[in-house]
Amino acid sequence: MNEVVSSSAQYYSEIFCDPVDVNKVYLLDTFSQITIDGGKTFTPISTKGRHVDDHAFWINPYNANHFLIGGDGGIYETFDGGQTFHFKDNLPITQFYRVSVDNFEPFYRVMGGTQDNNSMIVPSQTINEEGIVNADYIPLSAAMVMKQLQIPIIQT
Repeated sequence: MNEVVSSSAQYYSEIFCDPVDVNKVYLLDTFSQITIDGGKTFTPISTKGRHVDDHAFWINPYNANHFLIGGDGGIYETFDGGQTFHFKDNLPITQFYRVSVDNFEPFYRVMGGTQDNNSMIVPSQTINEEGIVNADYIPLSAAMVMKQLQIPIIQT
């Protein structure tokens, strides 16, 4: 039996089986791991160039070297079995814990504390033809502050 222990079992630990290799299993966790020997040993999946705290996983059923990992820092894609990852920076998404809104015009803004990635404010809509982009997110504080104060905006 191996010594693998989940660091966040209550939160997001999941296992995923390779669609072709019965001995290859992925364990999502704060620092996700992989086994290629049916669970006898596990090795960490690379975090080089990506955030930790993995919550979601998809594996290509036709090419097991191609998979996506989603977590606190966004979505990352690999084509080499997890050695290198490409960050999907065209998906302006975050995981807010507590939110507040203001009365800014023409579109109200959403403020919230994000997991591991500062507290942010972002417009609810935009007139930009590309939609809301990552640059629209403005950090409010450099910590996991989970409660933002909504201050009425008076525009003249």
